[in-house]
Amino acid sequence: MPTNVTITPAAYRDLDGIASYIQQHNASAAHRFLNVAEKAFTLLASRPFLGELYLHPKHAGVRVWTLGRRFRNYVVFYRPTSEGIEIVRVLHGAQKLTNFLE
Repeated sequence: MPTNVTITPAAYRDLDGIASYIQQHNASAAHRFLNVAEKAFTLLASRPFLGELYLHPKHAGVRVWTLGRRFRNYVVFYRPTSEGIEIVRVLHGAQKLTNFLE
């Protein structure tokens, strides 16, 4: 069963930015955010079709997954691959998402 997780540079920047923002208010919450994201990535790598398809013509094959109860406003955009998944972006749901996926 494929379980490899590849994270794009844009997704790394997203994770760093989100964690930095959260850390300004609550350092332990920032650590929890990163742990929740890592667990979600592992889950998605083992079950790559778990998330819903992101229905946008420019982003064929991209799927979406929200990060649990405490971080439900954060959305993982990922693409299943033959080895597992590729994390494309991790964004706050209030952002205009199509602009960030270009």
